[in-house]
Amino acid sequence: AVAPATLLLKLSILGLSALPGTAGGVDAAVSDVTKSSCDLLNSTAGSIGDPRADPPPHLPAGGDPPASDGPCASEAGDRVTLGAHPLGTDYLGRDMLARLMHGAQTSLFIGIVAPLLYVLLGTAWGAIAGFAGGRTDAVLMRMSDFVVALPFLLFMILFRVASGVEAGESGITAILVAMVVLLWPATARLVRGQILQIREEGYVQAAQLLGAKSNYLVLRHMIPNTLGVILVTLTFAIPTAIFTEAFLSFIGMGVAPPTPSWGSMCFEGLKSMLNAPHELLFPAMFISITVLAFNLLGDGLRDALDARMRSRE
Repeated sequence: AVAPATLLLKLSILGLSALPGTAGGVDAAVSDVTKSSCDLLNSTAGSIGDPRADPPPHLPAGGDPPASDGPCASEAGDRVTLGAHPLGTDYLGRDMLARLMHGAQTSLFIGIVAPLLYVLLGTAWGAIAGFAGGRTDAVLMRMSDFVVALPFLLFMILFRVASGVEAGESGITAILVAMVVLLWPATARLVRGQILQIREEGYVQAAQLLGAKSNYLVLRHMIPNTLGVILVTLTFAIPTAIFTEAFLSFIGMGVAPPTPSWGSMCFEGLKSMLNAPHELLFPAMFISITVLAFNLLGDGLRDALDARMRSRE
């Protein structure tokens, strides 16, 4: 839009100079108008030509303005070269590397915070059920069975719709709440089994004979002896949460645009997969590498914390 405006200004000046009787008085006015117009166009060229361009730098004190690269310093049809994009741009011209880094914050936040919350909830639930036993154990475990029976993806989508994400909101909170509500029973069952086994150990019975209270027994003797299982469960839960968020965002029910996440970037890259495959390839590659890394970490922790495997070595 800047180059046509400059051309129109030059044509108007030439037409005005051609009028009879105005050549002497118009030349000075023409030079002033041309100079001020070019300064104005040069100062706004960056913001008009590139909406993502940085604002012009401040002038140094007492110095001359920097050399202009605006339309008055170039001709119509000249090619404008932008800065390098290491991983290219998406279909809207946004830098892929910047969006991948921003999307990593979103995906890793959901993938780490959600497992931490529902593993803590499942640990507390399973410890209470396993230590209390009897009717309390039966009631708590039937409640966990009810949650397990719910169709996971269907209720994740229903949580997302019921949260009523408005325009401009990311929808991250809805995903976190849905994961915490629906994914804790597996940890609760695992911890309950460990507590039932530890409860019969001799040191726990000795502590009971010495008058130790229930909360002391659970917090001091039982849960610390299940930390190995809990840590392994957490490391395997993180890639599951990352993949779940990526899947929900891929089908359009996860993180709402314009907030980037690896899953939503895969969804957007699917639209231009044939013309620009890098828009789908890079976020999918980051998801795969992250999930593989946490799975390998979980395998290593399980081997390191398993007493039977250490005794074999």
